[in-house]
Amino acid sequence: MPTTPTLLRRLTSATLLAALAAEPASARASQQPEGLETPAAPMAEASADAAQQPEGPEAPAVAPMPEASADAALRQWTQQRRKLRIQLGVSAGFTAAFLLSGTLALAIPVSCPDDPLVDCEPYGRWIAAAVMFPAALVAAIPTAVYGVRLRRHNERRPVAHVQLAPGGLAIRF
Repeated sequence: MPTTPTLLRRLTSATLLAALAAEPASARASQQPEGLETPAAPMAEASADAAQQPEGPEAPAVAPMPEASADAALRQWTQQRRKLRIQLGVSAGFTAAFLLSGTLALAIPVSCPDDPLVDCEPYGRWIAAAVMFPAALVAAIPTAVYGVRLRRHNERRPVAHVQLAPGGLAIRF
């Protein structure tokens, strides 16, 4: 809940803006002494223009309020973490698949039928293993890179700090 001085500031600024919006710009210009400019006049005219905009489907979309920087930073950090986890999972999956296929090529026992048309030489198994193990080594490189990136990214997690601020305590990331 906002403190009393904050509420008073909001009420007075809203009252002043409403009074400036109700008063025509020519009357404000005649009341100003020479050499002084009114910095609040563009804001009041803009708020008066915003109040006169049509409502309905043909009305222009109102620009959304900017998000709090802490929420935006946390959302961006979470999206980057999700992306790194997916990249790590895909590359680790390829590494595991290549290792498993190379191991299975060497570990499955050979059963040769007595058929002379079937070639039971183990060269195909050795060639498959010779291809799969280096492929697993190549796939392990991005796995290690994405793992290190994810670890560093987790270390840079936005952490909340409670600090004194005007009007009380503030949580800052």
